Amino acid sequence: TFNRAGPSWVFVAVVADDEDENEVSWHGIWHNLMVLGGPTFDSVPVRVESSSYEVSAEADEEGEVTNSVTSVSTPGAEVDEDTEAKAVYAAGVRLRMLDGIFERETISDLSVGFARKMLTLESPSSGSLLKAFTEQYTVAIADSGLSEGFAAGEAINPSVVEDMLIDSAGLASAQYSSMASYWTSHQVWAENGRGLLFTEAVTLHSQLNYAENVIVPTVQAGEIVRAAREAELGWEDPDVQTMVDELDGRASCHNAEAGLRSALEAAGVEDVDGSLELDAEIRSVLPVFGSATDSVLCAMNAVDNEISGFLRLFSISGNAALQELLTPEPPVTAALYQLRIVARLGEDGRVEHGITLADGEQVLPSERYLPADAPVGEWQLSSDVEVDDDSIGQIRTRWLEDGRIELGFVSVGGGIVTPGIRFLAADIPTGVWLQSSEIEIEVQNIGALE
Repeated sequence: TFNRAGPSWVFVAVVADDEDENEVSWHGIWHNLMVLGGPTFDSVPVRVESSSYEVSAEADEEGEVTNSVTSVSTPGAEVDEDTEAKAVYAAGVRLRMLDGIFERETISDLSVGFARKMLTLESPSSGSLLKAFTEQYTVAIADSGLSEGFAAGEAINPSVVEDMLIDSAGLASAQYSSMASYWTSHQVWAENGRGLLFTEAVTLHSQLNYAENVIVPTVQAGEIVRAAREAELGWEDPDVQTMVDELDGRASCHNAEAGLRSALEAAGVEDVDGSLELDAEIRSVLPVFGSATDSVLCAMNAVDNEISGFLRLFSISGNAALQELLTPEPPVTAALYQLRIVARLGEDGRVEHGITLADGEQVLPSERYLPADAPVGEWQLSSDVEVDDDSIGQIRTRWLEDGRIELGFVSVGGGIVTPGIRFLAADIPTGVWLQSSEIEIEVQNIGALE
């Protein structure tokens, strides 16, 4: 079942195993296709700049959906491609975001308070959200006084970190209150027949992305601190631990540390290394601080893909101007991965290999065997090693004349990385995983967290 319209693919594989469940061979077929469909809807009023339009979407007998954008003032006039894409986008935001926005599961538990704090976002993209978050992160650290104490060699007081998280949660709640007021006003206007303006749709989309990906974990961290302070057992209270585990679940990506470095560099922080050292110390004193930060950083991995998916849903992903406006191209940054190459000898003489990340997770590429009869001295490459759905490179292995096996790694950019400990002896035991020394792989990425 395809759950979205637009470009997609089908991959079918047949894998042959022997009686010991060791892979003998496999064959796969990949087929690209276009999924027809998408949401249909009756006329929705929108506005682009100073003009009003009616947008609708109808499906033909085969299920292919066609969008219609009609000028209210001149119904027969032709609408240019960019205006049509903006009109359809505004209609999509109205239908998929504004309508029922307070019932969304991700933000339904957020409460609206009296304090309000306006927040300006440039776009719904990860870069825009991350910029706003990083600015508030650095201000919070500065206002706490932790930087001065850290520079003077003073131990960090956990209560100060707790107060900082509570203050950050209060700011996030005030920002949400302002957003909720904005959404409520536009819901009322929509009910009265006022068309959503394209720029308002961008603002609403940006605010919703920020609320779901930044405000929610920030408020959650503040609530955890309050619960721990009120509980008789403090941080050991079972209910508090359940809340902590839930927040930790949002912070489970591998590249959060690299993402924080990139975010600080993009924000123009002078001493990034010093800031990261302080961040590490704060995390060691109060781990929930790190979970809150990493929850935001990890969430950024999916934001831009979700925007692209939204545009595909309404068949407007092909409009380059709209795509650039919503997800402007961020700077090229680097992500760092610490890993070890692992390998073991199979009963059939082949050598299976993969990697182990610094956190202990093992990643095995789909093509990962060095044949027993591979030519001596010739490097053989595995398929892509993927971490968080992104390739970081390939493992390379080769037989040597003395019967040993040499391990190495090729990064995405083609760089050769050679571990210090990289040889497997000619008489290694069968079925035992052996590992290289640790290596560091730098992957140049588009965006802070790709």
